Amino acid sequence: MNVSQRLSALFADFPNSGRDLPSLARAVLDLAAHSGGLNLPGPGGGDDLAGLDPRLWRPFLAALAKAAADETGAAFDPYHGLYTVTRSVAGEGLVRLDVRIENTPGVQRCDIRRADSADRRRDPSYTDPTTDHLAPMA
Repeated sequence: MNVSQRLSALFADFPNSGRDLPSLARAVLDLAAHSGGLNLPGPGGGDDLAGLDPRLWRPFLAALAKAAADETGAAFDPYHGLYTVTRSVAGEGLVRLDVRIENTPGVQRCDIRRADSADRRRDPSYTDPTTDHLAPMA
């Protein structure tokens, strides 16, 4: 199963899984750590979100921001977030994830990238969250 299929399965199974949104958010962070990253453009923006009720998208983004804020000790903002979280990956040890969240009425999206990814410097849509926290997401 590829990453997109695994993400779709997580979202599709959510209503019957007994999970809450915070546990779904943590599972998405874990999946991003193992896959190298995820770009979640929001409902209608990609197949990765197949199965997630569009009414849950904004609460899911807020739960993702809360999980990242709790892990980093940063202030929680349900509308905009820029965090670097750490995950353990078998065979690799600890990896850092840069998590960027936009959750406003006009724009809802999330980009999670491994901070140690060599590809991030070549990707024009990537902005370093430690130095460019106000740049728009591509």
